[in-house]
Amino acid sequence: MNTPKTAIIGAGKIAYTVAAALFKKGAAPSLVISKNIYSAESLAYTFSVSSYSDDIKSLTEDFTNIIIATPDNEIIKVARSVSKLQLPFNRQLYLHLSGAFGLEQLDPLRKAGAHTASLHIMQSFPNKIPQNIKGMLAAIEHSSPAALRRIKSLCVMLEVEPYSLKPGMKNYYHTAGVFASNFLIGNLHTSMAIAKEAGINEELYKKIFIKITEATLSNAKSAGIDEALSGPIERNDIVTVKRHIQALKRRNTGQQEYAVMSYLIQSLLLTEAAEAKNPTVDYNLLKSMLKNELSI
Repeated sequence: MNTPKTAIIGAGKIAYTVAAALFKKGAAPSLVISKNIYSAESLAYTFSVSSYSDDIKSLTEDFTNIIIATPDNEIIKVARSVSKLQLPFNRQLYLHLSGAFGLEQLDPLRKAGAHTASLHIMQSFPNKIPQNIKGMLAAIEHSSPAALRRIKSLCVMLEVEPYSLKPGMKNYYHTAGVFASNFLIGNLHTSMAIAKEAGINEELYKKIFIKITEATLSNAKSAGIDEALSGPIERNDIVTVKRHIQALKRRNTGQQEYAVMSYLIQSLLLTEAAEAKNPTVDYNLLKSMLKNELSI
């Protein structure tokens, strides 16, 4: 069986990881297209891709899989541009890698007769250094049985495990990822700034607070999300929570107000987890105090 001929449109961070995974399996893309010709050349050179271009018209009829790895706001523009080309769309699969957008971004191609799909790996890609995605789960959507077969074959080449999302639920899925990953970094950034008030430098911070973050994640994985909760909210310790709020209000920084609001909002969200863990405990007084501080 011949390896499908693949093109990648976009040469950013995620494109490097996908190209690396395909290259490792001996199925490197045959074409890279990017608005920035130097970006296309760099990606092509890194993974021995035979051709690169800054012109969407470089796509030809012999490409089977076309992976759109552009920023999210460019996907629909690429789909519209490609749909105007004279290509055998009924023989081609077009897929995008966005976690926030669904198949509707590829509607111009679907209407032109192409098979369409999306594939998203819930992983952070902070730079162009390829991430190891082997064995990771990949959320997929597809427009047809043929598209499903093809995207499953692509998942085999990428060595990821596909699972299907409910139609129209991509936005909830991606928002959940922001809470699990991006907000974690935001919390750590704020946590480190607060720790500096106590004279703790970054090196010491990592030894103390990154360690507790890792322990919390380990507990969540082994015992369950709600069961891993500990601390003053779970203990219903209103006195300590008030002291935290007072300390945050005394900080003389430009982000002081945001840190206070974040503490209050996240504490309210934590009461839901606390109630799930301790259904017989009455957290209403604590919640009333937090809402009062927020003036809601």
